[in-house]
Amino acid sequence: MKTERIVILSFSILGVMVGILSSYLEALLAMPLAIFIYTMSILPSLKFFVGKKRKWVVQNSFITFILMWILVWVLLYTG
Repeated sequence: MKTERIVILSFSILGVMVGILSSYLEALLAMPLAIFIYTMSILPSLKFFVGKKRKWVVQNSFITFILMWILVWVLLYTG
């Protein structure tokens, strides 16, 4: 697999897992938890990328993670 696909897939899975986890929390705690977990997961992965790739990884992984997290969290929190 290409590196880009691995990044997108891994942060999609992480977003779904954090969405499931944060659906059990109050709404005020869910967002800080998601941001904290994203930050802790992106820091080690940035060691493998340099230059423009690093910027691409941060932008695309954040968008993918947040969209998956919001989707799962809303579905489970309101359901």
